[in-house]
Amino acid sequence: GQLIAEISESFSNIEITGIDFSEKMLEISKSRNPQACHIKLNAEELHKLDESYDLIICTHSLPYYKKPERVISELGRLLNDNGRILIGFASGNSLYDKFILSFVKLTTGPANYPSDNEFRKSVSPYLMAENLKIIKEKFFMPRIAVYTLRKASI
Repeated sequence: GQLIAEISESFSNIEITGIDFSEKMLEISKSRNPQACHIKLNAEELHKLDESYDLIICTHSLPYYKKPERVISELGRLLNDNGRILIGFASGNSLYDKFILSFVKLTTGPANYPSDNEFRKSVSPYLMAENLKIIKEKFFMPRIAVYTLRKASI
């Protein structure tokens, strides 16, 4: 709910929906953001949603999806024609990143940190990468890729 709170502070006239599979995370977000809609849902169940969105933000969860292409396809389906998806994740783009992320996996469990080429290939049937911003605040951190995606057919 931290990101919802930050967005709500800057934009008071928008509707926000937060989705998480963790009941505890939803409880925390609901207490911080009573104005937002909250849905308990696993990302692999996005096919259950009928709404459409102007902006979808997905942070640090992509590497943990069992079927990321299916999730990406569903995110594209939920996106309005002129909407955007911001998706950020630790990227296994270099040997150094892969080395550092192998240690992260020890604490978080199984994950697949895609390289830029792998990610672009996986989204290309559904979405187009419009922008890529790299965040690397400290030399010992892995590279964080933040993509802006839009529908490929627009």
